[in-house]
Amino acid sequence: MRVFDSQNNHAEPVNCKTNHAENRPHLTDTKLVTLWYFASLAEQAQCSEESLTVLADMTLAQLYQQLSQKYQFNLPVAALAVAVNHHKVDWSHSFEAGDIVAFIPPVAGG
Repeated sequence: MRVFDSQNNHAEPVNCKTNHAENRPHLTDTKLVTLWYFASLAEQAQCSEESLTVLADMTLAQLYQQLSQKYQFNLPVAALAVAVNHHKVDWSHSFEAGDIVAFIPPVAGG
């Protein structure tokens, strides 16, 4: 996962500084996942990748909602694509400990 580094004119990986002790629920039924953010989401989160411990029964939509509150994401679920382990999935798809979850906003190019 890369975001543009304007000082070096090339893409550099940027990891969120996550305090896992603060973000870890105090329940034993949890899972650690890797999150990837692209484009405007990476800008709003000020990182492109992080690992986060979440509740084991959390859905992708619930995860995005939690992250939206944390990072003030302004895009609704309906505007995003989501992928698990490099495969585009729908929001009802389950995810497991160790999975990579990517949130992909709409992009345009020319």
